[in-house]
Amino acid sequence: MGKENVNYLLVDIGNTNLHFLCKKAGKAPEYFVVNNKKSLDELKELLPDTKVFISSVNKDNLEKVISRLNSLGVRDISVLNSLQLKGRLDELGLEIDNLNILATDLLVDIIGLEKSGLIANFGTATKFLFLDKNKVFKGGTLGLGLFQINKALGESADMLEVFPLEVPDEFISFNTKNAINIDTIYGSANKLIALYNLIKEKYDEPELKLTVTGGDAIFIKQAFDKLGFKDYTLDEYHSFKGMVKALNLKMEL
Repeated sequence: MGKENVNYLLVDIGNTNLHFLCKKAGKAPEYFVVNNKKSLDELKELLPDTKVFISSVNKDNLEKVISRLNSLGVRDISVLNSLQLKGRLDELGLEIDNLNILATDLLVDIIGLEKSGLIANFGTATKFLFLDKNKVFKGGTLGLGLFQINKALGESADMLEVFPLEVPDEFISFNTKNAINIDTIYGSANKLIALYNLIKEKYDEPELKLTVTGGDAIFIKQAFDKLGFKDYTLDEYHSFKGMVKALNLKMEL
């Protein structure tokens, strides 16, 4: 696994979007997001000679992707399983006690961390995961994604609508859309800052590194910029870096 003359397609299947990382032999990886089969058709010439690795949190989307790949001549498909990666975790020196119930999307995010790391993944769900300085996974938090917060409020209150995500310039507002987004985006950003500082103090992790990723991470970045918070890294490829590391592939991202 990981030879330079092999074509790879890494697939991260979420509840909203499908994320693909295509690595043609001898070329730099290409990243793209699709939600229909047309983009897969663009890879038709590459796919029959490609090893495909999939991490998925959505069973229906997984079945559709595998069916589509099969129709394009792909047969070498592996779906990541947390328990099957136990040996690789041992090689990396990672200790994860709840591996038998840990979803692969969470696992690859954890594997993508270095020791003393906090990953904040803002997608359909918002996930904060903490790996301590001894490479022991300590757990995390799980909640609604940013848009899902707006959606839940808009669909639950008769006088409100579902507002799109947008980072306001103000921190308090008379405008309903801005007021909701202030609470959703700035509230989530401040919650993450508070958790980051709390973990550093309560778990004695002075070198804790915060990484922000996921489809809605850009809104948190914009909020951090306005709040003046700089102690973090924005990494849209974090989940794929975790997959590459988990599979021990020779690929630079």
